[in-house]
Amino acid sequence: MSYNTLRGFVAYFYGRYTRIEPMTALEHTMHYTLSADEFAARDETGPSHRIVIDVEDRGGATWVRFSQFGELPEGEPDRAKAGMGSYFDSLGQFLDEWKASLP
Repeated sequence: MSYNTLRGFVAYFYGRYTRIEPMTALEHTMHYTLSADEFAARDETGPSHRIVIDVEDRGGATWVRFSQFGELPEGEPDRAKAGMGSYFDSLGQFLDEWKASLP
């Protein structure tokens, strides 16, 4: 996927989309590392989390639910929360760049 430095550290995410239902749902694997070398290698054989994003039209507003499934080592929930923020920061940057590239 990408990396992000907005939160004072470089968090690298990569994975593979496993389900795409336009305007309804996205699902993908997510590997996470703080190592540029591991990110460059993008080894998908190790443990990963499953990310599920559900989208719902609620009469003029869009509702999005983000769910993350996977094991976290003891003491990691705070880093996972920061990682989720970084995930959405990266998604926002990607969407801004995508929108800017449209004719």
